[in-house]
Amino acid sequence: MKNKNTTEGLRHYNRALVLQSLRRLGPSSHTEIAEDSTLASGTVSVITTELFEEGAIRKEEKPSTKGRGRPRVLLALNPVFARLAFIHISSSEVEYSLVSYNNVLLDRFQVARSNSATDAAAFSDQVRRDLFRLAERSELHPSEIAHISISTKGLVGGGGTRLLWSPVFGDSQIDFAELFKEWPERVKISNQTGFSAHAKLQAAGPFAKQHAVLSLGDSIGLGIANRTGREDISYQAPPFGHMVHVEDGPLCRCGSLGCIEAYAGFYGILRSAYDAPTDHIPAKFIPKEQMDQLAADARAGDQRIRFAFRQAADVLTLGLSRLMTIHGPMAITITGPGVAYFDLMEEHFKGHFEKNLRIRVSHMPTIAVEKDEPGLVFSSNAMVSLSTFDSEYVATRQIERARSA
Repeated sequence: MKNKNTTEGLRHYNRALVLQSLRRLGPSSHTEIAEDSTLASGTVSVITTELFEEGAIRKEEKPSTKGRGRPRVLLALNPVFARLAFIHISSSEVEYSLVSYNNVLLDRFQVARSNSATDAAAFSDQVRRDLFRLAERSELHPSEIAHISISTKGLVGGGGTRLLWSPVFGDSQIDFAELFKEWPERVKISNQTGFSAHAKLQAAGPFAKQHAVLSLGDSIGLGIANRTGREDISYQAPPFGHMVHVEDGPLCRCGSLGCIEAYAGFYGILRSAYDAPTDHIPAKFIPKEQMDQLAADARAGDQRIRFAFRQAADVLTLGLSRLMTIHGPMAITITGPGVAYFDLMEEHFKGHFEKNLRIRVSHMPTIAVEKDEPGLVFSSNAMVSLSTFDSEYVATRQIERARSA
């Protein structure tokens, strides 16, 4: 979006405000939009007329609450104006979802994958075929998908379109902008824990300023969200799991030594529990049944296994404690498959935080557990992607220009 200090930039900014209000309020009257957006009534009239003519919004009739008289005419986002595709990549499957412009799920399917299949090119070809299948299932031409957003674990970059490193493919990179070249500048890949942090901060309300989400599993992920305005939230997912805890420590899946993940990822806990060589990775992905049995033995009193979980908690909390020394205490949500074993770690989290000076003189961060990580990632991905689509394409009339070209 252009600088709002210019005439055109201000027009785009005001159009985005109206779209934000409709997303926040749902079907609304002209007066409600003006009050929520703080725009003048005349400005709202001009913008809503434009958006209606462009097809981005539609009119809906709502029966009078008193049962008589004319129905109220409300303005609402037009579901058929655009469709967005969402791809969620996990170690066991790839999930494809199609969502309407008013954020209603239209279609979804999953494709199983083997984490032993390490050919990035073959995986890319399969994802491309499945995306086209998503369009075909809804009888859409691929060009009718207006935006593609991909969420995954691993290290992302390249302007938000490239997977730089992942546990399965290692250093074999995937450029999704090149893979989906039919959608120029309409493809975005993000680390899923960043989305999770965004969702949690959004749900915490306007007075919450920061939130961190720690994802536990084979991988260790961290998402951090910061509120920069009423509706403006920035988020990031630094490679926390690959921050070095101890130099020359146990071997990590990334090839480095002493990473946090090498202690706290499932394979790190398993390796420590059975006193396996630290230069050996027992398996990149540990079956849930094996972790469940490990946790059951720990709860039954096996001290060696209890130590492995305690060590994982120590390493994780020391990393978070260092983060809060710099950025201050913030609420934490624990998510991912590892929440099933958090009862074996929680006590050690609190103990380490109590020793941190900045936390001690400020406040103890709250720690919550979220079991539905996929749901958290999807809801935030949809919210962020639709909002970005509004501000960068609809508010700036790029969609209108593309259709008339």
